[in-house]
Amino acid sequence: MEYEIIRSNIKWLTLTITEGRMKVNAPLEATDEDIRRFVEKNGEWIERNLAESQEREREKDSIRRLTKDELAELKRRAEEAIPERVKVWSRIVGVTYGKITIGAQRSRWGSCQSNGDLNFNCLLMLTPLPVLDSVVVHELCHRAFMNHKKNFYEKILRIFPDYYKYNGWLDENGWRLMAMISPTSEEKAAKKAARKTLSPQERAERKAAKRLAKLSELGQRIEELEKECAEYAAISLIGVRASVPQYGEGTVVRQELNRISIRFGDTEKSYILNEKYTIRPRFEDDERIIAAFTELARKRERIEELKREMEKMNG
Repeated sequence: MEYEIIRSNIKWLTLTITEGRMKVNAPLEATDEDIRRFVEKNGEWIERNLAESQEREREKDSIRRLTKDELAELKRRAEEAIPERVKVWSRIVGVTYGKITIGAQRSRWGSCQSNGDLNFNCLLMLTPLPVLDSVVVHELCHRAFMNHKKNFYEKILRIFPDYYKYNGWLDENGWRLMAMISPTSEEKAAKKAARKTLSPQERAERKAAKRLAKLSELGQRIEELEKECAEYAAISLIGVRASVPQYGEGTVVRQELNRISIRFGDTEKSYILNEKYTIRPRFEDDERIIAAFTELARKRERIEELKREMEKMNG
């Protein structure tokens, strides 16, 4: 059984099957024997899912691709229709949003940035309206919860009870739509064959260029995240009243990134504002405040991850 091994700084062995091929994600310290046993242990699951994935890839090749003109027209329609759906549902969800952009992604239906900017896939115009609405509601609910935890889905279901039904439609049919803008197996093979004809020097130059591009991309992303983190400096909670079950009501007296200090009479306590902590202050606008500072913590963690990745590439 053929598979690609990708080693990285992770804790557990995992399997992914995409485009009819299998990849094993392994910790740096995992031995070849560890990986072989892991693959054997999951043999039944691999055979079933690999067969399904390979069949899907064959079916993708039979799907007609959109022309440039057809894709441009689809984007134009989406730019007219989707902002209207966002306007309608934002009132129901009770949130604001920023800029809306329309793309033609091959793996994502929508996204929400911490500053409220939304992005949607123009292929949603080829789905039933309730499916489009389910994606819109999903992204708008991220304005309250920048995660995919239980409280996020509870909010979606309060607003859009049939969410799982229409999300299931995307799971079952979405890949066929994505195939309409993806290269065929023949085109992928031709690209792969072209790479094999490169001389050792050309390969080295291409590898170096990719490395520089990746480093530049990482640096740019870190810069963007740093700017986004700086936006949180404007969210001041000093003087705001908060309550903690153990101490009752108090007032925020100090704030540093996602850590605050609250004074309860003569007692002062420090807290991290992150939804993963069950014991934390509760505010009048609790959902939004905690969602904002949880996102700040996530961004700081991501910055450190990117920095470590850059150090590894430079090493």
